[in-house]
Amino acid sequence: MIFDQAPIAMAHLDFQGLFCLVNQPFSDLVGYSQAELAQKSFTDIFHPEERDGEQQWIQQLIQRDVSSLSFEQRYIRRDGSIFWGNVTISLATTSSGKADYLIAILQDISDQKFIETRLRSSEQQMRAMFDAMHDLVLVCQVEEGEISDIEIAPTNLPIYEEIEIDPVSQTVEALWNSSENDWGMQIQKVLTTGQTVEFEYCLSINNQALWFMANISLMSEQTILWVARDISDRKQAEQVICQEKELAQVTLQSIGDAVITTDIHSTITQFNPVAEELTGWPTQEAQGQILSEIFNIVHEETREPAENPVQRALREGQIVQLANHTVLIARDGKEYAIEDSAAPILDRQGLLKGAVMVFYDVSQARHLKRQLSWQASHDPLTQLANRRKFDQILIDAFQSTQKDNQRHVLCFLDLDRFKVINDTNGHAAGDELLRQVATLLRKSIREIDTVARIGGDEFAILLYQCPLERATVIAENICQTVQDFYFHWANERLEIGISIGLVTLDQSSSSPQKVLEAADEACYIAKAKGRNQIQIHLSNDAS
Repeated sequence: MIFDQAPIAMAHLDFQGLFCLVNQPFSDLVGYSQAELAQKSFTDIFHPEERDGEQQWIQQLIQRDVSSLSFEQRYIRRDGSIFWGNVTISLATTSSGKADYLIAILQDISDQKFIETRLRSSEQQMRAMFDAMHDLVLVCQVEEGEISDIEIAPTNLPIYEEIEIDPVSQTVEALWNSSENDWGMQIQKVLTTGQTVEFEYCLSINNQALWFMANISLMSEQTILWVARDISDRKQAEQVICQEKELAQVTLQSIGDAVITTDIHSTITQFNPVAEELTGWPTQEAQGQILSEIFNIVHEETREPAENPVQRALREGQIVQLANHTVLIARDGKEYAIEDSAAPILDRQGLLKGAVMVFYDVSQARHLKRQLSWQASHDPLTQLANRRKFDQILIDAFQSTQKDNQRHVLCFLDLDRFKVINDTNGHAAGDELLRQVATLLRKSIREIDTVARIGGDEFAILLYQCPLERATVIAENICQTVQDFYFHWANERLEIGISIGLVTLDQSSSSPQKVLEAADEACYIAKAKGRNQIQIHLSNDAS
């Protein structure tokens, strides 16, 4: 069920690379049904150009050269479309360490590849532009705060020739009229302070806006050097980056999982709305905080603090999954069962810049899992442990006798007159009687003991580390309690009894099944003695 409900594409492969089992996200990703994939090899969905040495990775895993492999390559869907995928393949082993099968996790990284391609293309274009760029250089004489003369340095600006734009003349014209714009203030600052000034300005030429970065410095008392570089492309790139940043921010705000990013010191830098909801911290308060102050996680059973996955990701430099049974305690004390992963953020040089953590609420799924587990091990009518669960409990108790020399007592119980009441008053009466008897039995034993319904009107009780003498007293009390009990149904007061067989479970016991058979036999003898009796099994059948 966990495999099928996993949000990531997963597949089990045999050692020939054939699909043994895939989950629905995997089927959705490649476009083949699970039945169709059962007839294929994993390499069948590889792009033809990616199939060289296609089986080498299997041998590497089988021979234990590596514990897992990850690689990026192209894949072909059923409809013929191509996508980039990142696959991680690991070797699954049995408890004895024997190679069992391969686990493949496939992630669609086509968008990432597309973005990488766009970024490389944009970088190449920007580099070419800057390599071809030429600066505009002017030497200006200033008298009484106004430009008196402008000398144009030898400047070659071939990039404007084809579009018939002359930024030099336009800049010169603007300088002559500097009193009418902000340039006059910048020039005066240079003259009075002697400091170099930088600022950006825009020229509108033939309905086209050209941006320049001006660098003004003092050459002499009344002479300034004006150096301007065309930054129109940079302005355009900034606008694109701003738009992409806004798009990324919108994506971050819209994603269904909680996302938190930190710097290398675990200080929170980004915090999306889902993270706000689960942690109870507003973004404005969370940003700048140390993650451990916001993200409080514990083990749901031991309540011990759980290790923060971001700290591990930063320390180990690799993707880290959150430990199972982890609970997030929100700011208001509310608890959420969560699953997550954290990954380091690296720059282009591979230097660590921070970490990103993605987590989501699995409270409902975890509750459903516990509920299904409980239903599989308990009788739905009486809410007691069922036969399957009790068999396992009995096996564990038997092993404790063999390993630790512990002594327990097994009681086999059979209701007297149940069949008469069930046949005479109907199954509804029988069911209600069983429920009430189950309540009586639970109240008659210690907290450490286990009571189970193992048949129609048959029950079993395991008295842990209990001497036979004490167990006999408990069994006698149960008989008396049931004898004093009156079952009311349809204005009738009905009496019942119970027969109990006891057998000691110790180091001399040969098997759990033998012990159960001995207790059943003792119960049969108790019933034959007149019902509502107890019988201790003393023969060698139990050992």
